[in-house]
Amino acid sequence: MKKTKEDLYIRVLLWAHDKQESGFSWEDMNKTFQLNFKQEQWIRKIFLTTSDSDRKFIELFYNNDSVNPNVHYYTLNEKGIMAAVNYKGLDHAEKNSIYALIFAGVSLFLTFLSVLITIIK
Repeated sequence: MKKTKEDLYIRVLLWAHDKQESGFSWEDMNKTFQLNFKQEQWIRKIFLTTSDSDRKFIELFYNNDSVNPNVHYYTLNEKGIMAAVNYKGLDHAEKNSIYALIFAGVSLFLTFLSVLITIIK
């Protein structure tokens, strides 16, 4: 279950990062991720800021009073934006490190091969 929550954490964080200019409602999030009650409560506990002394990643962006009932829109705060940017940076670095390891392995193989050929001659 832990892996699923980690995956959900990252998916919600990146999705909210993509929606930061327009904001999103909890209904949008529920539809997008097809959340059950426990998952929604978990996301609220982890992400939603409920007081100034306990700022998390998501805060109220604005209320749409033109609809009935009015809809609350949320967005990432600076803490959430930094978490998303850091995750994207780490993901990019991880992909680049894989290519670097492959390149290093090929280089070692070619070096070994050239030393072996030199010894044989």
